[in-house]
Amino acid sequence: AEHFEKEAALVSKVKSAMTYPIIVLVVAIGVTTALIMFVLPMFAEMFAGANVELPFITRFLLGLSDFLKKNILFILAGLGAAGAGLTAYIRTPGGRRNKDALMLRLPLFGPLTLKMITSRFARTFGTLLASGVAMLQCLEILGRVVTNVIAAEKLDMVARSVRSGGSLGLSLEKTELFPPMLVHMTTIGEETWALDSLLAKVADFHDEEVDIAVKNLTTAIEPAITVFLAGVVAVILLSVFLPMAKMMQVIG
Repeated sequence: AEHFEKEAALVSKVKSAMTYPIIVLVVAIGVTTALIMFVLPMFAEMFAGANVELPFITRFLLGLSDFLKKNILFILAGLGAAGAGLTAYIRTPGGRRNKDALMLRLPLFGPLTLKMITSRFARTFGTLLASGVAMLQCLEILGRVVTNVIAAEKLDMVARSVRSGGSLGLSLEKTELFPPMLVHMTTIGEETWALDSLLAKVADFHDEEVDIAVKNLTTAIEPAITVFLAGVVAVILLSVFLPMAKMMQVIG
């Protein structure tokens, strides 16, 4: 029960931290689209009556507005079809493997994903060992518990190596996936016959690392969204004020 409580708490922290930036980004895209489609064309009628040559940025946004008005349904349908196709592809074995490999390589999400995998591996492994489950059986179970396909493949390699008489720590090191701390603590645990307790400490450490990584991720994402919104608003304002400045010059 304690094991699953910690697992659920770990997943909940990541989900709750990512919910706010995603909502803000979706709302920002919706508001920006509404401004371009409905607000900007109101000024276009005024500019057309003043017989003022529009700057490139205004002509571009007006063209984008016209394009969105004519094709918004097709765009939404295309996005929906692309999302459904991507979801179906991810559910295939090859698609899931490619998705999991990408998650480990992404600049910000990759380290976070690896910390979560390491925490889940260490806590589950330590719990199984403390319950009296044999090491090889633990490794077979872990291959099914770890949700990342790449990590599951690496654990299968570890299980084969241990079954052939190899050291667990050395086998983990050869995967080139797990962090050095896990490898070193596993090696020490094998030598001191305290593998289960050391794995529990590794899991606690990486739980804290996940907390820090999630906070750093949200700290990095929120300013990026703010800068993006400021840039979009600045472009829209320029597209309106530049023609108005030219109108003032003509009137003057």
